[in-house]
Amino acid sequence: MKHALLYLALTFGLSLAVPAAMAADTAGKKPQAAKKVKKDKKSKKKAEAKEETPAAEETPAAEETPAPAAEQAPANAVGEALKGVNFITDTKPRYDAKFYIYLTTAGWCGPCNREMPNVVKQYPLMLKKDVQLIMVSADQQPEAATHFMKRNRGDFPCIMGNPTTETQKLPGYRDTHAIPQAILVDAAGNVISIGRAQEIIAGWEKLIK
Repeated sequence: MKHALLYLALTFGLSLAVPAAMAADTAGKKPQAAKKVKKDKKSKKKAEAKEETPAAEETPAAEETPAPAAEQAPANAVGEALKGVNFITDTKPRYDAKFYIYLTTAGWCGPCNREMPNVVKQYPLMLKKDVQLIMVSADQQPEAATHFMKRNRGDFPCIMGNPTTETQKLPGYRDTHAIPQAILVDAAGNVISIGRAQEIIAGWEKLIK
């Protein structure tokens, strides 16, 4: 009888212990399985996000546009300007001179007539020193200007300054409304001296040094 009761007790205990052990084992595995599923979902989301996010396109470096070369003024701005001036004389100026003298004068002007012999005398000396004289006539007619030069034996380039003015084309020219007026400029048109013709014609050699 005792043996029968002991057998029943053992059988009953085992029946209780096996489900309990299985439950414990299942309970221990569930968190690990849950962690694995959660980890797999997270990895999947990262992979999807990586696929959806396009790789950043490399912006090509902007090509450097070379700065345009600065436009340089001609070395002899006055000489270049004189090529577009209308001369009333057959004598043309030197376009490669180092200095230029604009002499405003007129046949009706007393001081101009008195100064002209000295201008005629200095002119060959000026050319030897690369100084070009340009006569700007304030006469009303070109015929009056050419007659004035012939009378004084002048042989230098002449343009009309009144009433059809060409002086606006001359770099460095300024009208002071006084005659005889002389303006000494360098080849670039920079004014070196401006004033009474008598003074500049007499001292041009010192002024260019």
